[in-house]
Amino acid sequence: MIEIIALSLTVLALSFAAWQMYAASNQAKRINLIHQSLTTRYLDCFPEFLSKTIDLINRSKSTLEIYVDVPGYSIFSNPDYFVRYKNSIEEKLIQGVKIDMVFLNAEKRRDSFNEIFPTKIEDWEEWKSKSSVKQKLEQFLNNQCNGESVENLTPEQLYLGLEKAYERVISSSFRGVNINEIESPLSMHFWISDTKEAVFTIPSFNPNDVTQGFTTSDPRLISALHTVIRRYEST
Repeated sequence: MIEIIALSLTVLALSFAAWQMYAASNQAKRINLIHQSLTTRYLDCFPEFLSKTIDLINRSKSTLEIYVDVPGYSIFSNPDYFVRYKNSIEEKLIQGVKIDMVFLNAEKRRDSFNEIFPTKIEDWEEWKSKSSVKQKLEQFLNNQCNGESVENLTPEQLYLGLEKAYERVISSSFRGVNINEIESPLSMHFWISDTKEAVFTIPSFNPNDVTQGFTTSDPRLISALHTVIRRYEST
């Protein structure tokens, strides 16, 4: 009799545990559905949010509006994402999607370069000797600058290499894009697909800060982003 009672209690306990797991799983699914239904939500930090940005580009059916600091977004920081990003834009051009792109002109890109990268020789040498930075430099130089040496690289050489890479992107991959190069500094970067959904960031020029990415389908926020675009179209 004791054994039967003990067995019954064990079965009851296991059944209760299984029910709790099922209930917890359903609760997690409901929370995830609520999160997905929010019109504006956090995505990830740079460069991981670019994966969602590329997904947004790929969903574009009629229009795509891009408002960023440079034409070759992440070409140095994460070239793998850049290739996917560039390929997606090229594919949308082939499909007949109307693409408008706003970014800084060459002079202002130079100013932003001086804000992002160290220019004093002692700071420059220390920066490029870091293993993570050296790896990025080597990859960029091999891909874009015919394998120049990291050891002998100067800030001016990196800037010129970036500018040449940007010009190649503009003249080849982004041929057919409606481009507007501006002088005013950018307080936000964003991508708007079909006027109904967007990815946006508030960039940081402090190397110790991380740029965060967000997504929105809130029509009021997208309308506000369009207001920013119209401001530069009129200058």
